[in-house]
Amino acid sequence: MTAVVFPAVVHAPHYEVLVRDRRGWPEQTNQRLYRYLPDAQRALVHVPLPGDFGARIVEYDTAYYTRCVVCGEFPDRDEWCFSDWQGVVQYLAPEPGWMCTSEQLVFCPNHRPERED
Repeated sequence: MTAVVFPAVVHAPHYEVLVRDRRGWPEQTNQRLYRYLPDAQRALVHVPLPGDFGARIVEYDTAYYTRCVVCGEFPDRDEWCFSDWQGVVQYLAPEPGWMCTSEQLVFCPNHRPERED
């Protein structure tokens, strides 16, 4: 069993900036979750909104991090987190040596389990 020091699943408010055409087209995200509301508010101000587009901030109760549960390292400096687990799976798929599990655990190349159960 792995000792989880840095959980990949964090139950705390996170914020996302969503962009939507005011005529009702599907919302598109800037694909970034923010840990703090002021960061999302700053991002909202800088989102380019052509024509009939609008933007808003959405709050999530849970975020999914791309960090190793053992050492806390991220695959890159951007420290990405997502609003769902599938985002983590897709993000880590091309990262050499990184692994995520169905138990919602993330492992870096240095802490990847020998065996996949």
